[in-house]
Amino acid sequence: MNLLEGNYIISITTHHPHFSIVSSLSHQSLILLVPIHYLNSYTFQPKRSQAEWCTKEKNMLERHAKELESDITSTQTSTDPTTPIPNNDNSDTPTNTIKDAPKPQLTTKEKALAKKAKKREKEREKERARVEAIEEENSKAGPSARELEYNCIMELYLKPRKLNIKDIMADGNCLYRAIAHQMELRGKHNEDGSTMSYEQIRSLCADMLMKRRSEYEPFADLSDNHVSSFDDYIDRVRNSSEWGGHLELRALAAALQMTIVIYSAQSSPLHIRDATSENSEETGEICLSFHKSYYALGEHYNSVISCQ
Repeated sequence: MNLLEGNYIISITTHHPHFSIVSSLSHQSLILLVPIHYLNSYTFQPKRSQAEWCTKEKNMLERHAKELESDITSTQTSTDPTTPIPNNDNSDTPTNTIKDAPKPQLTTKEKALAKKAKKREKEREKERARVEAIEEENSKAGPSARELEYNCIMELYLKPRKLNIKDIMADGNCLYRAIAHQMELRGKHNEDGSTMSYEQIRSLCADMLMKRRSEYEPFADLSDNHVSSFDDYIDRVRNSSEWGGHLELRALAAALQMTIVIYSAQSSPLHIRDATSENSEETGEICLSFHKSYYALGEHYNSVISCQ
């Protein structure tokens, strides 16, 4: 089909079901593949000016070129296997993998500190595992010797008397600390009104041992205290943290003029008093508990207090 449009003759061939081939006789080398719907919507008006027709022709060519380019690009995108798949997780992470930045090199000092920290952490983890294993073993073993001894003292002697056990620090001075605590409970203070310390209790004991040397020296176990003379024994009582025992309890009962009562799981309550004292006036009792299994270090004394 040929159409006359102004000074132009346009040849239209409609052999294709979806496109028509359009050629301009004024541009013999120009052949266009134009969608039919463009031609259907195009109304040819006779006697148009040459300038107006050139403008329309130019616009049509540009629009056709753009649509053709868009169709080709869309086809390539859908068939190209290298095209990255869009990321639909709405995250800011880029689709393409980015290599991690190189880690900064540590100095020799920093490496040594990191190694020490790692070693300490391993040691702490090992200690935690050891403690957990001990606790698990103890839970399976039932009550410990300490618990059995403690419960025995409480059930047999203290609960019936409405008494309880006050824990005393275990540092070698437990006997003297427990007696100092008892003196405070009974209102026994120094002349200036201050509380008696365990150091003062040690000094009172040492003074009494020296004063009654002939009475106490035969009972002093020098080998257990790693001394060679009774004078050295007295010096350790006064100035060291050596444990006190039965001999020291006898000396303190005499020095304080009080009866010392010892509750233990091994025997009935033991009353220690000064049998040679010329003062027959009773000045009260000091109550202690004796434990053989309270601590792993050995024997221990606690203070006994009233529950009321």
